[in-house]
Amino acid sequence: MSVRIEELSGIVLQTTATGDKHSRISLFSKQFGLQSILFRKSGKRTLGAQPDLFDDLECTLSYASIGSGMPFIREWNVSRKRNFLALDHKVFFAAAEISRLFLNNGSHILEPQPLFALLLKSLDAMEHGPPQAVRIKTLFVFAQQEGLPVKQAWLPELDIGLRKQAEFVLGSRLSDLKELPSRVDEILKSQDKKKLSYIKIGSYILKPSEKKIISKSKIKILLTDIELKILVKLGQHDGEYVKKEELSKQVWGIKNSDHTHTLQTHI
Repeated sequence: MSVRIEELSGIVLQTTATGDKHSRISLFSKQFGLQSILFRKSGKRTLGAQPDLFDDLECTLSYASIGSGMPFIREWNVSRKRNFLALDHKVFFAAAEISRLFLNNGSHILEPQPLFALLLKSLDAMEHGPPQAVRIKTLFVFAQQEGLPVKQAWLPELDIGLRKQAEFVLGSRLSDLKELPSRVDEILKSQDKKKLSYIKIGSYILKPSEKKIISKSKIKILLTDIELKILVKLGQHDGEYVKKEELSKQVWGIKNSDHTHTLQTHI
């Protein structure tokens, strides 16, 4: 069930030109997760500076017509700019990689509030903390919150020396990481998509970023957005009972599922 959003606030993760007069903004919202909106470059300015990467943006939206897809920004306010992220190449690169993490995985996130808090904390931490350490911690926490088996599928596969260094970074406060471990770049390389982007459900492997599930016999099944959301939610509670009401609310936004058979149909 799509929700017609009238007001939106969040952090700008990407801006893409779609012509001379428009750009598409990808924004991660605390309430709605990853959203795409259109910005009229030549439109009437109503509030503040034009939105840019990593800004905190508040806006009201309008739609070209009933049932149309991507909304336009009607009015906006940049409540905070993170200019410090552009002052150092390593800091900007780490922030861009964190942005890419949310862009690549944001479409299937069911509960955006904790991940929005993680994104906010991560970007702000780069003002004073070492960017590589911030990025390692962000990847690890993101994967944990999404139910991915980082402790089971990533840390044990590292050699003992690298594992100790990774555990040191993950267990230390940013303020205490004045000097990073010598193999910090190897830690980051090991946190690639192959290690962090799957959920094990019984004998099946679910890959949300690829929208597919793979059986024990290596048969690959492509999933619709709804099927993916259902399986991600179930995978996060592997072996646990999940109420029908909870699934209906998270996947379709249905608060009362007593009079609908939508879930049963998809199952």
